[in-house]
Amino acid sequence: MEAVSLPSRVVAIAPNHLARLLEDAKYSDSIIIVDGRNLLDHKIAHIRNAHHLPNALLMRRRLEQNKIPICEYLRLPDGLESRIDQVIVYDAASADVEELMRDNFLAHVVQKLDKVFRAVSVLRGGYTSFSSLHPSLCRKEMPEPVPSISQPSMALLSEDGPTKIFPYLFLGSERDALSRDVITSKEITYVLNVSMTCGKADFIKESNFMRIPVNDTFSEKLLGYFVQAFEFLDRVKNSNGRVLVHCMAGVSRSPTLAIAYVMYSQKMTYDEAYRYVKEKRPSISPNFNFLGQLLEFDRTLKKQHPGSDLSSSLKKELLHDSSKKHSAVGNGISDQSCKRQRLLGSAATQTPRLNIDLAAGNRFKCCDDQRDLSPSSALARISLNTSTKTEA
Repeated sequence: MEAVSLPSRVVAIAPNHLARLLEDAKYSDSIIIVDGRNLLDHKIAHIRNAHHLPNALLMRRRLEQNKIPICEYLRLPDGLESRIDQVIVYDAASADVEELMRDNFLAHVVQKLDKVFRAVSVLRGGYTSFSSLHPSLCRKEMPEPVPSISQPSMALLSEDGPTKIFPYLFLGSERDALSRDVITSKEITYVLNVSMTCGKADFIKESNFMRIPVNDTFSEKLLGYFVQAFEFLDRVKNSNGRVLVHCMAGVSRSPTLAIAYVMYSQKMTYDEAYRYVKEKRPSISPNFNFLGQLLEFDRTLKKQHPGSDLSSSLKKELLHDSSKKHSAVGNGISDQSCKRQRLLGSAATQTPRLNIDLAAGNRFKCCDDQRDLSPSSALARISLNTSTKTEA
């Protein structure tokens, strides 16, 4: 990365000054605090209301190449810049602006923030100085290991609503899809439901709803639905709408589809698309079966001619194994057919490449039980049951 010149109006702010801003309700809502340290340090402890600065290599590269706006990079709400008077950036312990700017990436971030917001400052002494003077204004958490690229973390399962992947595409859970407040606040008008069992909200039009009837198991085939799903998502984009892609917990099935769509629409490799979505929603963890299908899709995309869209040959290849077995629910096909398919799902969609026998299926007699017994669905039900008991 080339050296970045420091904007002349960026100044240092003292810890006591920031403390007064945080303690005064008149100003606390008009500032944004950005934590430039690593994710583990941020999770252990950070200044109250601080936004963590993502540092994944792919995301950093996209920011540096101006492929993503700084507000989207920081996951800030739309239109926030007009209501914010000042942005304060801090690292671990830099004594002044010049020392913090020795980190060229932080300098790059500060430069971009300076172009969007009225004022940008650097916290003198960083988190170390501020936390020693104002511990009550810091949020401290128990140390947790950073989740691996393929391992979910209970602590990171999102309770903050759907995650924006693109301006028109959100990734979330059944809880999000059934919440009128969430759907309204995000201006979502379409829903793509990647599950057999998750319900459909009455306030979503039938014409704006699509269901992909799969369970989160090691035998389900999701690859064959990609073409139909991409056409649905492209229709949303072209109509200037917004769509929520969800499953039960937003951990395995719907992230798999979101990653595939990022690969297709942004011409990314599997690894790039996975990390792109993982950075935005850390709790995702597609099961090994779905990961294998994403790798297969990656190989299929690489066979296509550069610059071509989803060609007829690609459609033929993706739909080959599933055209006679599945039909996505939506646009005239009822949920009743989805329920009938579930009884045959395991045998009809077995994937030869990943022949993993789940003994749990026999133990729980899943053929007689219509519930979705997938790991991510179980986690979601635990969360839902807990909240229900608490309210009671």
